Amino acid sequence: MSLKITGLQQVTNSINFWKKEDNWQTIFDNALANVAMMIRDAAEQKVYERWTYVTGSVGKSIEPLIGKYGNKAVFQLVSDHPAAKIIEFGGYSPMPSVSGTGHGSRNYNMTERLKDYTLKYPSVDSYWWFAKNVHNNQPFAQGTFACRNALLENMEKINSEIMLEGHRLKRKASGK
Repeated sequence: MSLKITGLQQVTNSINFWKKEDNWQTIFDNALANVAMMIRDAAEQKVYERWTYVTGSVGKSIEPLIGKYGNKAVFQLVSDHPAAKIIEFGGYSPMPSVSGTGHGSRNYNMTERLKDYTLKYPSVDSYWWFAKNVHNNQPFAQGTFACRNALLENMEKINSEIMLEGHRLKRKASGK
């Protein structure tokens, strides 16, 4: 009696493909790039589930970051918007520094964004009033966790895309 094993070379090639770190890095990079904008869009939508869309600058500032840190693949949603951190994680809003010649004065020393906001909404009669109400109401006490939740809610899609990309790359490497 003899035993003939066929296809052993294909099994060996398959094992060799899946164990190479470079292949995995390529798989992760490609898979994450395929789903990155969908996840970014989900995060932007989550920001505006809690906050009113005024100029959209917070949501538009969210960008996906794909990379490698040591032997780990990294996927993050980042933003350079000044309010992004407090909107995402929440926190105490200190009373902004205001100075001027009177309660209703438009000469307060505030940021341009605050000036733009208070000029857009005439019912806000002074920078001092606006700053005082932000301080008293603490609207950012609880974070939205929009970026974190968008990532967590899309983990199944990320995992599916990793598997699809792995099989695409394996087929490409084997010439099929």
